[in-house]
Formats: sequence, C-alpha cells, structure tokens
Amino acid sequence: MGARSQGLERDIERPSESVRGIMNADIDDGSIAYAIGMQLPFECLRNAAAQLAGVLILAATGSRSGSPDHPIVAVAADNHQQALDGMNALKVPDGSRHRHLHMIRASSLIADAVVTFKSVATRKNSNIDAALALLVRGWSELRLASVSLPGCEIVDLQHACCADHQKSIGAGFAARAVQAGQ
Repeated sequence: MGARSQGLERDIERPSESVRGIMNADIDDGSIAYAIGMQLPFECLRNAAAQLAGVLILAATGSRSGSPDHPIVAVAADNHQQALDGMNALKVPDGSRHRHLHMIRASSLIADAVVTFKSVATRKNSNIDAALALLVRGWSELRLASVSLPGCEIVDLQHACCADHQKSIGAGFAARAVQAGQ
C-alpha cells in the first residue's frame, strides 16, 4: 500500500501548525525542509509500530488471528519500508542529526521486532516477548524523536482519564489481595 492510498500524504504547501511555528523562528532552510520531509516517514513508522503492536497483543493472548502470517504484519512491514525510504531520501542537516538518530534507531528496532515476530520460534511464544520488547524500545525512540520534530506528535495517554481509572482499579485489586492474604 502506498502512502497516497492510505491518506497519509502531506500537503507541503500547507504545513502543519507546529511546522509553521519553526518556520517563523530563526532556523535554517535545511532544518525546515527536514522537519517537513520527516512528517510522512514518521507517520508511516508510527503506524507500523501500532499495527505490529495490535497483532502482538493478539498473539500474546493466544488468539489464532495473532499469527506472524496475519495480513496486518505485512502492512506494518510495508509502512516500515515506506518510512525507511522516506528517511533515506532526506538530506539531514547538522542541526537535525540527533533527532534523525532517534528515527534511525526507532526504524531499526521496529524492523527487528517484525523479523523476530515472524521467526519460526514465535509459534512457541518465546519470540512474542522478544518482539514486544524490541517494539517498546522502538516506540521509545520514536517518542524521543517526536519531542524535537515539529509536526510529528505521539499522543501520550498516560495521564488520560482511563489511565487514572486503571491505576485505581489496580490499587483496588492489590488492596483486596493483601486483605485476602491476611
């Protein structure tokens, strides 16, 4: 699937608000072009990670549809390749080297997660955990890149309403477990 068919194409003539903010700052043209050019690869990589995470959850829960042969794994691999192609096509200015390193690390870890999940040993569940660990590390690198890349955001639900409910539910279970053990 191409980026155009997935509706991920960015309108370079109308950059996002966060990119417009840096365009008004005292930043060189190369860094602006990099920030704009990195939006689509970032989205593709974020999508690849999310797609693989969904299948890994299915696999971890024992669902038959959570196999390495699931069509979403191929879509995730395609999204990863599109991200890699886009990143390789960009000229990286000196001021963007650090954030680009995070993108390269994220890409590598997410690719390793796909390969690990697709390995034969996955059918014994031993590589599901290994693939998930690689994916979590890749997601962390992607989050680090998103902090410094305008127009490349990851929504953090850690402080959302549901996250607070989960904390209280978990605390309730822990309290009941302690009471039951006494």
